[in-house]
Amino acid sequence: MGDKRYVINVQGAIYKGNQFLIARRSEHEDYMPNILTLPGGTIEPEDEVNAQDVLLATVKREIMEEVNVEVTDERVIASSYFLAGDEPVLNVLFLCRYAGGEAKAVDPLEVSAVQWMTAEEAIAHPDCKEWTRIKLEKAEVARVVSSQ
Repeated sequence: MGDKRYVINVQGAIYKGNQFLIARRSEHEDYMPNILTLPGGTIEPEDEVNAQDVLLATVKREIMEEVNVEVTDERVIASSYFLAGDEPVLNVLFLCRYAGGEAKAVDPLEVSAVQWMTAEEAIAHPDCKEWTRIKLEKAEVARVVSSQ
């Protein structure tokens, strides 16, 4: 492996009741435009201030920047690896409970729309890719368990 470096990406499966906040990636995004996804992004220099909880700080910041909501009860429920072009990416998925804020697409260059949907509705949507379906299936199981 040698000097291989990974981009670290975090995503939040944000639930309110039995629905998740689903974002549509902007048509202006270079990687996977116009697909349904979960809000998130990569660690940035300002997140390094919270080095002890950098993944949590990043997911909370990215959720606020992209979809304007606050979350609570965040916990890691899955991780995965993929290639974005030639770049290796480690993705960490958090289950997050909605805590407040009006859900909206903050920056139309990143997210073009947001919608509350059940996992079943999102998974059945034609713009929901297989990797997002898998994340939503895991998030739905974790959501149901956490509400019992």
